[in-house]
Amino acid sequence: MDKLLIFDAESLAGLMVEQFDIVINFDKAYKAAAIAELVNGNNKYGFGLSQYGTVYPLNEESSYTFSLGLSDDLKFKKNKKTYQEMLFESMCMDYNKEEYIFNVAEDDVLWAENYLKSQRLTKSDLIIGLNTGGGDIFAHKGWHEVGFLELAELCEKNLHAKVILLGGPQEIEKNERLCKNSKIPLINSGNNTLSRFAGIVKCCDIVVSGDTLAMHIAIAVKTPVVALFFSTCPHEIEFYGRGVAVSTGVECAPCYKRNCDRDDCIKDISVEKVYNGIEYFLKRNSKLQKVG
Repeated sequence: MDKLLIFDAESLAGLMVEQFDIVINFDKAYKAAAIAELVNGNNKYGFGLSQYGTVYPLNEESSYTFSLGLSDDLKFKKNKKTYQEMLFESMCMDYNKEEYIFNVAEDDVLWAENYLKSQRLTKSDLIIGLNTGGGDIFAHKGWHEVGFLELAELCEKNLHAKVILLGGPQEIEKNERLCKNSKIPLINSGNNTLSRFAGIVKCCDIVVSGDTLAMHIAIAVKTPVVALFFSTCPHEIEFYGRGVAVSTGVECAPCYKRNCDRDDCIKDISVEKVYNGIEYFLKRNSKLQKVG
């Protein structure tokens, strides 16, 4: 990246003058689409803003991705393409399972390794990270506390695993409560910077997470992940062969609702289903040697 601009009058003025070979925008937000429409570019991909103030696909190849936002039946039931497949298709490019590009600084990995050592963990230990958060964009992207507690106990009993709780600022109280109510010792990794959080995820052998940033970080650093899907679609996620999707089977899911007073989808995913996902990786590689 050569230049990073903030959204202000000065940046917009410069963008209106410059000429670009390619303009890419896959954000359907009004502001982003308007900028993509106004910027001078020889070739444009993704979404722009029409003279009527409506978002539309800038090129024919972006029409399918655009249509997912118009049809629940297509997005929730029929679509089997991942985000990556759709983005490459929209860009008129062949998709060859290109990986995430996310480099965790060596200092952050070293910090994570030293932190785990301070918790008396060694490289011979099976380390399972439980990301207890669910984000705040969509309803029900995080599992219930009883589920995490029972899963942790099952992993410790059957696998002799060491369980570390992952989370951010919103999970501080939740993780403290889990540690207090757990029948086994849990390691609360606390509230860290994003880079140190990624370092801890990289040091885990398996991560259990909802459809959140932690899941994407696990995919990026090549840590096997058991991903739980409640209100969102598992088909859109590319795991590169290192992930298992555990989905709810309730009729109303996926829904992508921001608020919901029902918790059927959360209750539908049992501890056994999630544990089976962990065992799947153990059966594939008993030593859990990480890919890459």
